[in-house]
Amino acid sequence: SLESALSDAMAAVPDCLGVACVDAGSGTVRAVQVTEPLSADSLATVALATAALFRQEADALVAGHFAPDAGTDAATGDQPWGRDMLVYSDGLIHVLMRMKKNPDHVVAFACRMSANIGMVLNKARMAVEQVAEQV
Repeated sequence: SLESALSDAMAAVPDCLGVACVDAGSGTVRAVQVTEPLSADSLATVALATAALFRQEADALVAGHFAPDAGTDAATGDQPWGRDMLVYSDGLIHVLMRMKKNPDHVVAFACRMSANIGMVLNKARMAVEQVAEQV
């Protein structure tokens, strides 16, 4: 199930306090898993607020301003700069990653600031693939 895939993803990503699967196209949270110090509402709010950044209109706007010559990835049609986002907030690292097969779906991880960002990114990339199988 999606919930168990998110639970496995949270366990795999270092210092992960919560993970959410968001449909950026509709702005809905599909599922959320959190630990005690992080509320589901808090993670859902972060996930929904940033989902707008992944919408196609935002992609086109950012592409036009920051990467006018970058074009698209011939294999996927995606903007090369727009698959993942890393956001630092007070005390947390938020990693937001699109699913390759369905770019409207985003997996949002919230990790402690003390986490090794390289390990977080590596493990999160692997976990997103596992979550995508359940969507």
